[in-house]
Amino acid sequence: MRKPQYYNLNAILEYDPIVKGWSAYVPELATVGGATFGDTAEEAIKNMIEVVEMLIEEYKEEGKPLPIQSENFSPHVQVRQIEVAV
Repeated sequence: MRKPQYYNLNAILEYDPIVKGWSAYVPELATVGGATFGDTAEEAIKNMIEVVEMLIEEYKEEGKPLPIQSENFSPHVQVRQIEVAV
């Protein structure tokens, strides 16, 4: 069994009062589907970790480098660091 590789990424969370839920995305992976949502911030983070795990596995299987995209974001959002092991 191979040792997992760890990635430390920032997850951006924003509450939407209209839908009464949280959106979450990882800026480095936003252009390739690195986004999700949840009823709570904690659920959005849990979902974000699952999405990132799937994206990283897909890129590894295809032998492609992970896309990196920097982004400036609004001061009205939360930034949380997430750790993903795949």
